[in-house]
Amino acid sequence: MRPVAAFIALGAFALAGALAPAHGADEAASLAAAAAAHARHDYAEALKLLRPLAAAGNAVAQNDLGVMFANGEGVARNYGEAMNWYRRSAEQGYADAASSLGLMYAEGRGVRRNDAEAVRWYRVAAEKGNAMAANNLGAKYEAGEGVRKDAAEALRWYRMAAEQGYPEAQSNLGSMYADGTGVAEDDAEALRWYRAAAAQGNADALENLALMYLDGQGVPADPVEAYKWVSLAVERGSTEAIKARESLARTLNLDQLSEAHRRAAAWRPGANQEQQPKP
Repeated sequence: MRPVAAFIALGAFALAGALAPAHGADEAASLAAAAAAHARHDYAEALKLLRPLAAAGNAVAQNDLGVMFANGEGVARNYGEAMNWYRRSAEQGYADAASSLGLMYAEGRGVRRNDAEAVRWYRVAAEKGNAMAANNLGAKYEAGEGVRKDAAEALRWYRMAAEQGYPEAQSNLGSMYADGTGVAEDDAEALRWYRAAAAQGNADALENLALMYLDGQGVPADPVEAYKWVSLAVERGSTEAIKARESLARTLNLDQLSEAHRRAAAWRPGANQEQQPKP
């Protein structure tokens, strides 16, 4: 199964420029003020502004209150209360809340794990264009969790998210092409999507690029370039890449290792953007 979005930021707090559906100018101003307070970590002020709006039924405020309860921002962490506010927002059609609700069901946070419910809410959010939900829905289809296993559907949802620039989905789509899962095997397409995700610092894509260069899949075999990519994956937290890097290092001479380190040090996120696939 491809990875779902990491459960680090437990929901997406509304940005000041994306506060619909507010019910009027006063609510929009309060939501913007709450977003600004949250951004500067003034959680008490954010809660003060959000609570009355959420109680009055504003879907954005309900979502944001759910985020704060899920993350323990200004309040004791309470997944049950987060679920309550996410659900109230999601039932009004707010995509970010539906995505977070799906993730809560998938992870069993504040509720018994229920893959079918996770799929239900991911679909609600994905059909409204939420990239994280689309990626996670793709992962459920690929694994057959909460839904009948369907590689073609997994590919469709990964592509939807990948074309929005979502790095986890780009990496997942690259793997579908590399493995020939749900689509004809195509190393060139795999490389293009891996590069798009790697340009955003995605560790899985960096590690997969290393494998492509090591094995000569879609590119000439280049163990020095492979070492560069696997080193970058390690730097971005991939524990699986550590042993791969150690093993690869034993096959390189000192000049090759020096060149690989030089390339890795010169690389910056955002590199190879010109190679990003076109939707």
